Amino acid sequence: MLVLLDDIKIRDEGTFLAYIDTTFKDVKLNSLEDFREFLLRTNEKAEFIVSDYETIADKSFAAKVLAILMDVSYIRENIKLSQM
Repeated sequence: MLVLLDDIKIRDEGTFLAYIDTTFKDVKLNSLEDFREFLLRTNEKAEFIVSDYETIADKSFAAKVLAILMDVSYIRENIKLSQM
C-alpha cells in the first residue's frame, strides 16, 4: 500500500490522524503514539511517501511524524519511507 503524505495531510495532528484512519482498515487513532504503536504491530506492507515537506506549515509536527516513520521503518521490514 502506498500512503502519500503531503503538506495538506500533515497539516496538523487531527488532519493527519483522520487521513490515516481512512487509509487503513479498522484503525482509529487518537494520538501519534497510537500511530507508532499501530505501525509496530501491523503486518500490512506500507510505503509512506512524503512530498512537499518544505511547504508544510507546522514543521514541528511534521518532524514528529517523520521521526516515527524513520524509527519504525528501521525496525519493521514491512514499513518503508520515501521522500520526494
